Amino acid sequence: MLNRRELKRAADALTRRFGLREVTWEEIDGLYTERVPLPVVRESDIVRVWIDRLYISYAERGGPVRYVYITRAHICEESRSYALARRLRKSGVALPEDVKNEFRRALRYMRAAQSDMHLYAAEYVYGRSV
Repeated sequence: MLNRRELKRAADALTRRFGLREVTWEEIDGLYTERVPLPVVRESDIVRVWIDRLYISYAERGGPVRYVYITRAHICEESRSYALARRLRKSGVALPEDVKNEFRRALRYMRAAQSDMHLYAAEYVYGRSV
């Protein structure tokens, strides 16, 4: 998992890319200290950005969800959540295909790197590719 400084750096790089307000340190701290933190959301007419300690993602209007940073814990959490919803509602609730594809791709990278997280834009955090 990224530490606070790394998460802020990656989040700020993405929000700047879309001309959105940067995340505050107070918001970042809340992601690490609240018992059940809600993601920080930034949006405009063209894009929505989600920032959480376990992932950073965005979706341009009408487009698929894309992850900048993702952890195995987030993938497991989302998969369990959708499975529970499917059982409780007794309906065809399923992960959206774009999200499922992003999860598969991230898990391939994680297996190859023997890691529990993947950062698609490492240069945002570390100033270089890793």
